[in-house]
Amino acid sequence: MSKSQTGSQGPRRILLVDCDMFFVQVARLEDPEGAGREELLLVGGSSNRGVITSASYAARAFGVRSAMPTSQALKLCPGAVVVPVPRSACVERSEAVRGALEDLAPVVQAASIDEYYLDRPEPSGC
Repeated sequence: MSKSQTGSQGPRRILLVDCDMFFVQVARLEDPEGAGREELLLVGGSSNRGVITSASYAARAFGVRSAMPTSQALKLCPGAVVVPVPRSACVERSEAVRGALEDLAPVVQAASIDEYYLDRPEPSGC
């Protein structure tokens, strides 16, 4: 590890970056027509038998949560549009986010596809 990675250059700031509604946002970017509805549910697996991977804020207001069976989510929010997770697009967008974060911090650690820890030195004079 380099000196900057060990934190031996003085005080450090560890920041958490969490991409809010990441899967929903990527789905909307990939398919604005089909995934553009307010009540959007993203599901892993088949739309009838899968579980909710992510839900828009509008769907969450009806009580829909991640890991909920799709059938239960549709009972709570019957007007919702169900779309599959755009997996390859999520990976591409995640890599783009990481690249942008690497411009801001010398050390970036992925915690998940949509969460990152940044290790930044404190600005001098603080």
